[in-house]
Amino acid sequence: DTIALTKIDVLDDLEEVKVCTGYLIDGEEVETVPASAADWERAEPIYRTVEGWKQTTVGTLRFEDLPRAAQSYVELIETEVGAPVSIVSTGPRREETILRSNRGLESLTSDRVDRLRAELG
Repeated sequence: DTIALTKIDVLDDLEEVKVCTGYLIDGEEVETVPASAADWERAEPIYRTVEGWKQTTVGTLRFEDLPRAAQSYVELIETEVGAPVSIVSTGPRREETILRSNRGLESLTSDRVDRLRAELG
C-alpha cells in the first residue's frame, strides 16, 4: 500500500495545519470515520496540529527541497495512515510531482509510473 498526497501546495500559506487523527464519540476515541449519521452528529474531531511552512512548494520536484515543516507534515500523514507517501503533488500540472524512491512505487504495475519518472527526469 502507498499514498499519493495531492495538493500540498494549497497549504503553503497556512500558519498551522490541522490533521484529523480520530474522533471522540460519547467519550470514546475512535480512529475511523463514524459510519452512522447518529454517531457522526455526536463525533468531535481529534486534531494534531503541525507548523505551517509559509513558503511556496509549487513546482518542487525533490522531497528534500520541500520546507522542513512540509516534510514533517508528509511524515505525519505516513505515521497516522500507516503507509508510505510515494507521490506528492506540488502544483496543478502533472509535472509538479515528487516521486519518492523506495516508498511503494515499485509495487505498481502500470507503465504510467515509468513514463512519469522519465518525464520528470
